[in-house]
Amino acid sequence: MPKTTVLSGGTHLSYGKVGVLFFRKTHLKKGGIMLKRDDKDFRNDDIIAFLGKGTEFKGVMTYEGTVRVDGKIEGEILTKGTLVVGDTAVLNAEINAGTIICSGKINGNLVAKEKVQLLSPAVLTGSIKSPILLIEEGVRFNGTCDMGKEKEEIPSFGSPSNNSKVKEEVKVG
Repeated sequence: MPKTTVLSGGTHLSYGKVGVLFFRKTHLKKGGIMLKRDDKDFRNDDIIAFLGKGTEFKGVMTYEGTVRVDGKIEGEILTKGTLVVGDTAVLNAEINAGTIICSGKINGNLVAKEKVQLLSPAVLTGSIKSPILLIEEGVRFNGTCDMGKEKEEIPSFGSPSNNSKVKEEVKVG
């Protein structure tokens, strides 16, 4: 049975057989969690939860803010925030997020409202839908990518649009 301990600063530490899971009500101080890359859009103190190496999660995960995953997830991730997938992470999931930064393994479809960033040695099998896609050398991506907006139906020049259709009345008798 997992145990939960409340640490100073509102940090909740849950631990059990599958690993360690950190949740924090306040932002982490600098130097807390080290990231692989120095990304201008991402700071260490923005992380609100951390699923460590050895942690396994099955189900639907929803959150606001930034979460870093170094363990295993199976299911669905829904957020307007940022998902950071570390080198040791393995995700079999459908992901819908604001931003996705990945250097681990993902098997599933990704939808990002802002951007998807794949860092070496990431392995992604599935589709990506995002307005911005950044792929670093050394990444393996096997799937499809959609970076455009949904196609809007535009009537061609000279043909009547759906709103201007002419109806004919036929009178008999």
